[in-house]
Amino acid sequence: MDEARKAYARAILHGVGEDGLTQFIADAEVAKRFSALERVLRNDWQRFNGDLSKPSVKKFEMPVFGESAAPALPATTPEASATSAAALAVSMPAPPVPAADPAPICASVSEQSMSPPIAPTNQPQSVAGGASAPAPGNLLPAKLRELPVPAFKLRNARQSEMYSEALAWEPASALVRLVDVLMPPDLGLQFDLVTGRAEGTPHRSGEFSIPLHYRYADDPPEARRPAVLRLYVNADPKLLWKNLPSDTADPFWKPDEAEQTLVGPLRRVVAARKRGRSHAHVGSCCDDDFLIHHDIDGDWYVGIVADGAGSAQFSRRGSQLAVRAAGAHVKQALAGEAGEKVAAAVLAVQEAASDEAASHARRVLQNALYVVVGHAAYMAMRALVDEAQACSDRISAVKELATTLLIGVARKFGTQWLCAAYWVGDGAVGVYRRDQSVELLGEVDAGEYSGQTRFLDKNEVTQEALNKRTRFTLCDDFTAFVLMTDGVSDPKFETEARLANLDAWNALWEDLEANAGLAGAAQGQKLLDWLDFWSQGNHDDRTIAIIY
Repeated sequence: MDEARKAYARAILHGVGEDGLTQFIADAEVAKRFSALERVLRNDWQRFNGDLSKPSVKKFEMPVFGESAAPALPATTPEASATSAAALAVSMPAPPVPAADPAPICASVSEQSMSPPIAPTNQPQSVAGGASAPAPGNLLPAKLRELPVPAFKLRNARQSEMYSEALAWEPASALVRLVDVLMPPDLGLQFDLVTGRAEGTPHRSGEFSIPLHYRYADDPPEARRPAVLRLYVNADPKLLWKNLPSDTADPFWKPDEAEQTLVGPLRRVVAARKRGRSHAHVGSCCDDDFLIHHDIDGDWYVGIVADGAGSAQFSRRGSQLAVRAAGAHVKQALAGEAGEKVAAAVLAVQEAASDEAASHARRVLQNALYVVVGHAAYMAMRALVDEAQACSDRISAVKELATTLLIGVARKFGTQWLCAAYWVGDGAVGVYRRDQSVELLGEVDAGEYSGQTRFLDKNEVTQEALNKRTRFTLCDDFTAFVLMTDGVSDPKFETEARLANLDAWNALWEDLEANAGLAGAAQGQKLLDWLDFWSQGNHDDRTIAIIY
């Protein structure tokens, strides 16, 4: 009986040969699981002998066969043939071609119960149902072949982003060895069988079916079990946006982007505006605008930005008219008597001998700046009213030109810098001193709901409103005097509270210095490129003006 068991085991493991069986038994990694195989063989052997113990079947001893001899098949009854013959056909490979034509090894009981001898052939034998048995190299014992297919999985990837993830499977306790993982050649990911990780940068998005082969630890080394891995690559949101040109035939058309740089003896002024992705996606015009100016005689530096209301049909025209009208007034005022009064008031503040004198001088300076930047806002509102009247056939009301407006002027007096501003709407106006402080020259006009704000209208250019919205500061120095629309301030500061946060301004300035080329000769173009930064959910037009 011992020899029969050995012969049966050799038959089961015939695909690996004598050398493979020896290696299997000696392999320390799988030796500890040999008991599992032993149980499989014992149960199969008992069932095998149980079939032969039926009255109509003559029990036999399985003979020992050599390398060139084919193993014997048991004689079976019609009742047992479906079980034992199919099991052996699946479990055993086709026998090798013998040197001579041997007599059948199996002993038969009768012609009716005798199973035909296996014909010498190199072709795989047919299994129940007409399918062919696997080639010897892929042959697995029946019990081992019944193990479930693991569910292989990889975490979702994102298009255009670096990816590195280990392959996992369920159940995690399954002792699986990967044979190959066939990543699509043009996906941009590679699989490392040593580390078990998929790595790379996906070039495409979508759901991918990735074939792989694996084997269980108890399988023969050449075994290849097939499976399919599903990997989903999320689309790069930046690539989903279209960039359609705006309609140049529009009566209020203007270029989709613009930039400008001015250089003075003490400071530079640079500005840029870029159409937001939300407008580029549908081919509409940019609603923002800006104007910068340097007064050579007085060394005044001017920056003005405006953000047309998205809900106003002709706001792109409104922002354009506002910055032009405000800029024209500021230029004229600073070059004339109004500019001289501002200079005299600053000198009075600097020379004040007492707190009372300084307070009085600051009120005089406030009034002088009210005439410069406050009246500039008033002139901008006048321009919107005039346009609505002149184009009444197209513009039904001045609110269709609605826009925000931020005006900033700066000049050095002695050892101090004067920075003054008028601010209506959202966005931000700030005087920034690196690692020291930030002073906002106004407040964000937030509405009752998110995204709401105030716009330039008649209520914001009354004497009381102009005086309230005109702010100034005197400082020994500053790193940058920045005016920006909410297309920049929202993604960079996120909340109104963070507008006063020095760390947030330090981060913004480091970003600008590193990526907007503020120290180079082509600041305007690089600043324009910088405005294309990605921020999830923030796709509005972006405009920024910097005196630095």
